[in-house]
Amino acid sequence: TQSTWGVVWTIATAKMAERAPFKLDQYEIIGFDMDHCLARYRLQPFMELIHNAMAKFLVEEKQYPKSLLEVSFNSSFILKGLVFDKTLGNFLKLCVGNKIARAFHGSSRLTDTQIEQMYSTDRILPSFAGKHDSRYFIFTTYFEAAAGDLLAAIVDLKDQGLTAHSYTDIFSHLVAAFEHIFGQAHHIGTRGDYFTELISQPHKYLYERQRVRKWLEQLRHSGRKLFMATNSHVQYTQLVMNFAFGDDWESLFDAIIANSEKPHFFAEDRPLFHVQADSFWEGEEAVDFSRHKIFLRGSAKKVLKFLTSNHPCSAASSTAPHIAGEVTGEQLEDAGPSVVRALESHSAAKVLYCGDHLMSDITAAIDHMHWDSLAVVEEIFGLETPPAPLDTSNASAVEPSSANGLDECSTVAAGREEGGNKRKLDDETPPVAYKRSSSRLLKKPRITIDNGNETNQDPSLAANSHWGSYFSENEDGNLVPTYWGSILATKSVAATPCLSYLCDLPYETVTHDMGGGLNLELIVPRLSGASS
Repeated sequence: TQSTWGVVWTIATAKMAERAPFKLDQYEIIGFDMDHCLARYRLQPFMELIHNAMAKFLVEEKQYPKSLLEVSFNSSFILKGLVFDKTLGNFLKLCVGNKIARAFHGSSRLTDTQIEQMYSTDRILPSFAGKHDSRYFIFTTYFEAAAGDLLAAIVDLKDQGLTAHSYTDIFSHLVAAFEHIFGQAHHIGTRGDYFTELISQPHKYLYERQRVRKWLEQLRHSGRKLFMATNSHVQYTQLVMNFAFGDDWESLFDAIIANSEKPHFFAEDRPLFHVQADSFWEGEEAVDFSRHKIFLRGSAKKVLKFLTSNHPCSAASSTAPHIAGEVTGEQLEDAGPSVVRALESHSAAKVLYCGDHLMSDITAAIDHMHWDSLAVVEEIFGLETPPAPLDTSNASAVEPSSANGLDECSTVAAGREEGGNKRKLDDETPPVAYKRSSSRLLKKPRITIDNGNETNQDPSLAANSHWGSYFSENEDGNLVPTYWGSILATKSVAATPCLSYLCDLPYETVTHDMGGGLNLELIVPRLSGASS
């Protein structure tokens, strides 16, 4: 029996070094975010589309100079996690402890002296609490980050005297543009260029994810309960998921929640609503969970109650015994350890939530629900992996009994034939050049996907000459974790650059040092033909 588990990043601090290895088979319930998790965007055209749509709104509706339309999208200025100071017009990269590592005013980099004059000699950002407030805005997702270079261009226009708006007003106009494009007070496609373009050319902006679909089907077949909770509007959810997973995508999940309003979804026990067929807005409150699969708003607590009470968890194959009724010792032995755990306590079902937003998904899931969380972080593709001792403890872990996979799933991964590890690669992606030695991993990983034609993204989105790495910063020769790198390391149990990496075996590991006592354990696929 072969697991479907593939590449995953296990993250630990020195304090967490003794914890058990990450194993997918310990979870009876698995939840997913949609955008940048289940649904993977082609980042360059996707972000360029948002950039252009917002520039058009600002020129036509807010009377900004037409020269703004000529500002091309610049991915080299984009990095998720940047903080914008609405008072001073500055972009800030923070390290752990709220220390300003780098700063730009518009598109011009500030010197250390300028940073200390504007903030403090210790470069600590005052009153920053890791969330949006009246002074600071965080570019937490690619939707928001797509507007970063546009905002920098407008700050430059102000400094050149080409607009009289204050930095705070400029930012409010950007918010208005965002609301115009993505606002939910209308059916998608009725205004703005984003939805119209996505509807007409989804293949230009989204990946088809048939390989991930097969993996989800295998999870369902193993007896696990799956749900999706997304902040996206239900119409947009249907548009994206129909393209990525097919028109019958709803069959992959036991419950689907749109307009979930995370992090409130995790923090509050709120009512769950049915969807009005004519308006796609909230209908009557959901009290009979068997009527529909798609709901609005609600809470993690209600979803958990639904999945454990109405649909008992049994993380086993479809041939496993039902939870209720007589179960013999022989049946228990055949069913596997996950079923035994479920039999012992339905209310103690172990839950994993997968998402990309480090605050609304990863932090909220653990802080409010005590769920484990798997972070999907595409910036991992851009990590420079320094030579490090190779952990060979999992090097031969191709059998599910010793691998971080699904004990109950018997699968043959797509593109893999019996007797070999044959892989089909799309034309844009060269084979992964892994070479194992006794002490180091010599090449960075690149994504190689059998189905779905997925490729690695623009590496400048993960690390670039303006901002450096999303994960770490070099301070006087010492590696220091960034604000977001430290959250990733302390709040998630594991991370992966792409869900497609969860669909294959075998693997081996190498450790990445983030600095400050935080380590990333990279688990990479061991390809056939790799030297030993």
